[in-house]
Amino acid sequence: MDDELQRVTADPADPAGAATAEHVLARHAPWLRLEQVLPGAAYAVQAVLAAAGSTAGHAAALATAHAAVLPHLGPALGLTWGVLWWSSGRHPVAVDTWLSPALERRGVPLPAPGDAPDLTGPVAWSVPRPGSPLWDAGLRSRLVVPLRSGGEVVGALEVFGSAACRHLTPVRAGSVPHSALDVLGDLLGAALVAATQLAEARDQHDLLAAQLEVVPAGTVVVSPSREVLSFNDRLLSMFGVPRDQALGGGKTPQALAQVHAAAAEIPEVMQLLELAHTPGTGEIHRTYTQRSGRVLDLHGAPVVDAHGVYRGRAWFVRDETARHRAEQAVRMLADTLVASLLPPHLPLVPGAVLASRYQASTAEAEVGGDFYDVFSTGSDRWAISFGDVCGSGPEAAVVTALARHTVRAVAVRRDPPSAVLGALNRALLSQQDEAQRFLTALQLDLHRRPRGGFTVTVACGGHPPPFVRRVDGTVERLGRPGTVLGVVEEPDLTDVKHVLRVGDVLVLVTDGVLEARDAHGEELGDDGLTRLLAGTPGDAELLAGAVADLAAERRVGKKRDDFAVLAFAAV
Repeated sequence: MDDELQRVTADPADPAGAATAEHVLARHAPWLRLEQVLPGAAYAVQAVLAAAGSTAGHAAALATAHAAVLPHLGPALGLTWGVLWWSSGRHPVAVDTWLSPALERRGVPLPAPGDAPDLTGPVAWSVPRPGSPLWDAGLRSRLVVPLRSGGEVVGALEVFGSAACRHLTPVRAGSVPHSALDVLGDLLGAALVAATQLAEARDQHDLLAAQLEVVPAGTVVVSPSREVLSFNDRLLSMFGVPRDQALGGGKTPQALAQVHAAAAEIPEVMQLLELAHTPGTGEIHRTYTQRSGRVLDLHGAPVVDAHGVYRGRAWFVRDETARHRAEQAVRMLADTLVASLLPPHLPLVPGAVLASRYQASTAEAEVGGDFYDVFSTGSDRWAISFGDVCGSGPEAAVVTALARHTVRAVAVRRDPPSAVLGALNRALLSQQDEAQRFLTALQLDLHRRPRGGFTVTVACGGHPPPFVRRVDGTVERLGRPGTVLGVVEEPDLTDVKHVLRVGDVLVLVTDGVLEARDAHGEELGDDGLTRLLAGTPGDAELLAGAVADLAAERRVGKKRDDFAVLAFAAV
């Protein structure tokens, strides 16, 4: 056995061991330029990282990084042929090969990479056997240098030289004591792993940038030190800022003033951006209207990683001008439609004072289904129509218009209230299609009495009977419950007569009042409204206002129905 193999296990820190490594390499890899190992490694590492950082796409960046190793090491170390093996936790794969330019110009054919070398040992040397494909290709010596990162083997360099060993012996393979080649393996292994991580990070960055571009808002991400990390083109186009003028890396107020130039019109925005970095600040949502009339929706959310570490804040800016204007137009249309379905003002009724309240549902620009109407049917005679259409929106508006015009057409003939509601029921049934239209309604006929007060005839079509607050503060219900209209051909409708004396106040409400719930979910109901009426002075305006205020107060933060209130006081 060669004498140097007896010293393979020498202590690497011992100068004699270092000399042994040089001796082994000089004997079995005489082509290796030992003085170029570390400079060549540094050059190759620099090339690997530059290649990985200059190529887009994970796979392309890794291929470019792998291809940068051997072309930079080969000439420096005097290699003839080389193979880069890469495993990264998998079976080693030959990811690149290199042939010296001199042999390439001579057209020397070289065999393809063979089986993967053993990556578990130290730097190893071997001599191809005479007559083998490698020997016939002119290769006389071989080195395998494991590539390591963080103590794990991630690949290997398999390099060949054409210079023959000075002494051919039966021993044709061995290992090399610790030397600069181990440092080379560590540097290249760490660099290639770093290139992999860099490529992955670039992929993640590119993916995030692509995601930000499809977000339906202008976006900007600010670091904890208040530097702009990224922004999308939508933000720039929103404010007409060229990308070459919108560079990140500045402090938040200055950089965002450059990127989000229009925000300078609103000083509160900059104050808000500063406030957002106060520890413990959560999501922030504001809407601003610029002097130009443009409406901006600004939403900021903290960016926290999987470990709970605050990484900055993401801001999303949406131009809501078009939607805001569309909502205003729809709201105006809805208000106009509601106004056309309700009396523009209450009539002057001799011997009576009237007051009303109406409030739409929580849905903006939604047409409610509550309606009321007061009109004369002759000398000293008046009719009140009051009801609630099932549903809301355009469908409810159609039914409301049908109810109002039908009732007016029939009531002027002085038909009894039950007959008026019966005619409305037939009209609803005649208009039925796949969507059933039905409603609850009250019809009242009021005839003024010679000595004051009114005779009131009431018919109820499924609607809560009206309340009356007597002059002494007691509260009663008028009429008899009946059948919902628009469902059956022969509804149960009954006329009931009552007397409304001077000082009495008739109060009509829709379900939106009786079903208004408090913070505990309890409905106002008949009893709650009775208590309210009994405790309120007998004045039409005071009663209508008190009822509406209580119903509105109970609707806060809850699902809201529209409601209507009508008060008729005999004076």
